[in-house]
Amino acid sequence: MQNWFVAIQASAPYLIGICLAVSLMLIGRQYVFFWLADEKVRLPDSFDDDAAIIVRNERNQLRPVEFAYLMRNGDGFHAMAVLVVDLVQRVVKSSMSSTQIPLADYEVAMWEVVKKSVTSWANEKKEGLMLESFKKDPAAYVRRWSGLYAFLRKSIKPFISGVTKDPRNLRRYFSFGGIFRLIADFSTAGYQQGFQQQLKQSLLARGFIVSPQRKETAAKAMTIVGALGLLFAAFFATFILNSFFLFILAGLIAFFTRGVLLLKSMIPFYSDILNLFTHIERGGTRLRVIQTIAMTLNNIFYGVAAMTFLIGMFCLHLYLRTAGHAIDTLATYICAVAMSGFLIVCCEILLTGMRIKTEEWQTARGHRLAEKIRNKIRTASPLGEFKSVLQSTEYNETFSDVVGLYGIETLLFLA
Repeated sequence: MQNWFVAIQASAPYLIGICLAVSLMLIGRQYVFFWLADEKVRLPDSFDDDAAIIVRNERNQLRPVEFAYLMRNGDGFHAMAVLVVDLVQRVVKSSMSSTQIPLADYEVAMWEVVKKSVTSWANEKKEGLMLESFKKDPAAYVRRWSGLYAFLRKSIKPFISGVTKDPRNLRRYFSFGGIFRLIADFSTAGYQQGFQQQLKQSLLARGFIVSPQRKETAAKAMTIVGALGLLFAAFFATFILNSFFLFILAGLIAFFTRGVLLLKSMIPFYSDILNLFTHIERGGTRLRVIQTIAMTLNNIFYGVAAMTFLIGMFCLHLYLRTAGHAIDTLATYICAVAMSGFLIVCCEILLTGMRIKTEEWQTARGHRLAEKIRNKIRTASPLGEFKSVLQSTEYNETFSDVVGLYGIETLLFLA
């Protein structure tokens, strides 16, 4: 016990220095986040007067596809999937309701594709059941009308009844394959790149996402801070602990510990589901089971990361037992453990810099509007909203927002 007390006394100044360095790095990271979110709105020179008027009129609202884009930090595929679902609903409802929603720039080209696809699907169904003319073939006319009646009786009526009584039947009838085929059509037709560029330009002009120049500056700042942290650790190990190999060993411990947590992102939909549970407040046995499984996996990953760190500490201990140092070995061990923790923070700072550069970031304005929509649909049921879509002739924006929050993939088993 006395040896530990003496070792802590000997290492205390270095531990205080490491704690101060960690605090400064974390405070700097938080300042960068605030600076990123504080960007002001500036209309691009390429915007004409009409576009500028549209931008100003929509500065305080988010369309479902824009909400989806912000929720997934610029995931273009997710945004396009939500747009397809939204456009399909709007095309179908446009023939039932007098209320028309103006198209955004990025929706115009794809609106025609969706409209054509829905019309083609309807015509295929009609041609299989309807007759060219009663006069040409009365028998066929009767057969096809009886076929139409059978189709309505056997398919449509049970569908409406089933979904209304138990909306969990959604999976049987909602064609996700058709949605993905439309997405593929958009991609092969070259719409995807233009869609993302126009969507991004619209969000930038309205001050909902951070500009590339500002992101670049923030990413460089984070990279510099992380690199300075690595240099500080290398200097500390070489000249204070008298062993550059300690820096290498502590760096490997930090790399593998943080790498274990990165493996979570390799599990399909896991990160999306885990993040989703922070935004919804719904009950249900299935959701509780899925949440329990997701949280258990999360705890397992953190447990494995902790075990990795402890194994690294054991390797440090073995190394120090076979090497001589200018200061007490126990004090050196305490400093090396602290340095390993410091290097984990450096890894996190560098990863944050990479994320800032490669992902889209919400401004304060965009975050407030996205939070408003999240609060509105926090307790909404996807199946309940789909039931509402079936029962009403009006466009249901909440359903599209729910798809934007859940994602069309996770909606398959979380609905």
